[in-house]
Amino acid sequence: LLIHISDDLTESRLKEILLPRGYRFMTAQTEHLMFVKGYHPWGYEETCYHLHFVHDADHPLWDGLVFRDYLIKNPDVAATYAELKQKLAHRYRHDREGYTEGKGDFIREVLARAKADHQP
Repeated sequence: LLIHISDDLTESRLKEILLPRGYRFMTAQTEHLMFVKGYHPWGYEETCYHLHFVHDADHPLWDGLVFRDYLIKNPDVAATYAELKQKLAHRYRHDREGYTEGKGDFIREVLARAKADHQP
């Protein structure tokens, strides 16, 4: 989930809200805060959650919405992506970084097509 937040909603305030609810603080990057739930050293729960918070309305994470919308409009591409994710999830069951890296080329290619489709 990607959430655009006001500048006055700070990292410490988000921690006060989310940590007691079982979320773990993962990272503070430039204009990006990430919390997760459902991850453990021994694997994942059945359902995992990612919360990404950004202050900048032009943050690159918004590309994720462009990617999502392209998949919705192109079910064949979505099916290919789902197959890739299943294979990677099996291969990288305990390696989140490897799983994410394994999707990278596919996502970049699809995102380039999606953005090209929206050029005037």
